[in-house]
Amino acid sequence: MRRGACAVAALALLAGCLACASTAVRAPEISAEVAAAGLARGSDRATLESGREVFRSSCARCHALPRIGDHSAEEWPAIVDDMSRKSRLLESDTAALAAFIQACAAVDRATEG
Repeated sequence: MRRGACAVAALALLAGCLACASTAVRAPEISAEVAAAGLARGSDRATLESGREVFRSSCARCHALPRIGDHSAEEWPAIVDDMSRKSRLLESDTAALAAFIQACAAVDRATEG
């Protein structure tokens, strides 16, 4: 009986994890549009890649990844500055993160309307 209860609990846990994984926000890929938006703002692809990695690894250490399109490219710098201070990111990581998020946000806003 105990084995059956453990098996049911394990299956429930697995189902819960799979459900969370399917709805989790992922770091956007650097598409041609994101690369162009970054370049228009003075950021090369290497900076965007670095920013994506910071977003994916550092931000997720403390909280679920935010949906970048929930804020405009102009709103993100203040958010990034605040979070970077709290997480003690290096200045170079903060700059790369801001470049990545702003490029993604610019593309999100452009495709909405």
